[in-house]
Amino acid sequence: MSHPSHRQPTPEETPYYPAAYHGQEPVGGNLRQILGVLRRRRGVILSIVVLLTTLSAIVAYQITSQFTASAQVVIDPRKLRV
Repeated sequence: MSHPSHRQPTPEETPYYPAAYHGQEPVGGNLRQILGVLRRRRGVILSIVVLLTTLSAIVAYQITSQFTASAQVVIDPRKLRV
């Protein structure tokens, strides 16, 4: 006999989830929670984005550009008319 606190819930106590979500919470509830957290933390998120973008721009402008080039001049003496 099983312990009373470990009984299986009745069908009326169990919310209906499609078979794909059996044993998991529905995605909609978690998505709402995530969007709520993002909404509440949007000031922090925007501050971090602005800070990192500014630091990246400063570093990019401070790095000296280095360009290398090479050229080769070939003169054909048979076609030389001076």
